[in-house]
Amino acid sequence: MAALNLNRFLFSFLAFFCLSFSFLFSISVAEAASLYFSPASASYPVDRNFTVSVRVSTSQAMNAAEGKISFPTAKLQVVSVSKTGSIFNLWVQEPSFSNAGGSGNVSFEGVVLNPGFTGDGKILDIVFRVQSEGSAAVNFASGSVLANDGQGTSLPVDFRAGNYFLQKATAAPEPSTGSNLPSKPSVSHYIKTADGGSILFNNSDNRIIWTNSTYARLTWRLPIGVTGVVESLDDHPSTNIGSQSEGSFDSKTFNFLEEGKHYYHIRYLGAQGAGPILHFPLFVDLTPPEDLQAVFSEGGAGGGEPFLASKLVFSAKDWLSGLDYYELKVGDADWVKVNLLADGSGEFLLIGQTPGIQSVLIRAIDLAGNVAEIKTGVSIALTAPPLITEYPRHIVSPGQKLVIKGSASANAGIEVSVIIGKKEPILLSTKADEAGQWQVSYSDILSSGIAKITAKQILGTGAESSESAPVYTSINSLLWRLAIWIFNAGAISILALVALAVVSFAAYWYWHKFKMFRKKLRREAKEVEEVLAHGVAKIKKELERGDARQKISQDLGEIKKEVEKELKDLDKKI
Repeated sequence: MAALNLNRFLFSFLAFFCLSFSFLFSISVAEAASLYFSPASASYPVDRNFTVSVRVSTSQAMNAAEGKISFPTAKLQVVSVSKTGSIFNLWVQEPSFSNAGGSGNVSFEGVVLNPGFTGDGKILDIVFRVQSEGSAAVNFASGSVLANDGQGTSLPVDFRAGNYFLQKATAAPEPSTGSNLPSKPSVSHYIKTADGGSILFNNSDNRIIWTNSTYARLTWRLPIGVTGVVESLDDHPSTNIGSQSEGSFDSKTFNFLEEGKHYYHIRYLGAQGAGPILHFPLFVDLTPPEDLQAVFSEGGAGGGEPFLASKLVFSAKDWLSGLDYYELKVGDADWVKVNLLADGSGEFLLIGQTPGIQSVLIRAIDLAGNVAEIKTGVSIALTAPPLITEYPRHIVSPGQKLVIKGSASANAGIEVSVIIGKKEPILLSTKADEAGQWQVSYSDILSSGIAKITAKQILGTGAESSESAPVYTSINSLLWRLAIWIFNAGAISILALVALAVVSFAAYWYWHKFKMFRKKLRREAKEVEEVLAHGVAKIKKELERGDARQKISQDLGEIKKEVEKELKDLDKKI
């Protein structure tokens, strides 16, 4: 019985252990994520584009993923990458690609916001172009998927490669030409770049495009049913090259084409005969423009010596491809493109340039891109500003016209600027007469304030002066508003009251002065009376004592002096 119980215990323990292990294993598998390509396998023809989607599949919420994809550049080249329809809301690293080296790459790093992403979704699309036949494997060189658990836990990732089989192109049938003969070839013209690569330069729409490249690689695609090709190069625009097949091929390379006009003639051959001939132009110009020279508006030609001028006219000759345009650079300014005039020359007005002697670089560029350049000098004259001779010092009435007159060079264009405070300037323009006199007027209502008035002139050569010394006009200012108010109806009575007050004050002041004068006059007269009365009393006393005559005479003299003194003081007061 004990043995039976022990067996049951061991079985239960093993069953529990197995179930637990199976549960943990199932969790581990469920939490793994996959990064893969769709389609994972397919066949594509050479010189065709195809799209591969980079996708992620996860049973646990994720919030970020990053990856670096590698591919063989000899077989595939990335044309573009697209984020359209991606599950990512934000990109830590924008999708990028490189076709450099033997192994190209595509990189990405994106984020999904809360609550994250669960399921199967697209990260981005890659457009590849097939370069050559064979097989190409597209792999994840590295990558990771992070869980949306608040800790950025890295989920186990199953990386799945894509395998693509690349075949020689089988062109679609050409549109019917009404017969069973092959169609006219369509040719692409490639030239070498400065770094040794090649770029598409022209195609078979028969545009006549000149080049300064002696290298030419021509390619075309053989339609279904073409059994051979006939081709030839010469300098005739419509050579009949016959119908003798030279083989079946889809390109031709010329490593060195001589300068001149060449035509590449090509036609397809089929079971029913020869198709139409394409006469493709290959025009090569290696010689820069010649006889580039500058002629200045004030006379004289360039060649290194500076000339006083306000306009440059330049010309050149190109005997093969022809001139395309000019470029000009004055001093430290940027290069300016100058289009050709009807006679093939170019013209440039020295407007707004710094006065003084400036270096000038002039280039002539032909239709093949060849460049000729000369350097010369120009003395840019300082044009004197016009004079403002007449203008109103004050404008009182809102309807009063602003009239400004002045003098300048004969027939010069005049631009007048009127600025009131911080408002936009009012611009007035006119033209001086033969005598150099000019006038502008402005009839609209002007804002109150102080107007700053300046003028400048533009000569017939295009030379432009600096602004003149400013003059100022007071427009409906506070002082003039007060003057207008004073002379308005009803203000005269106030002026009369003011005048009456002034007259009344003056009358009172004179009356007061006269009153004070009378008081002083009375006081002086009383003092004279007192002197006389004192003298008479003194004489009377001496007579009563019987004093001598001499003493009385002396007293009379003193009285006389006292009276004369008082009279003199009185005279001064008067």
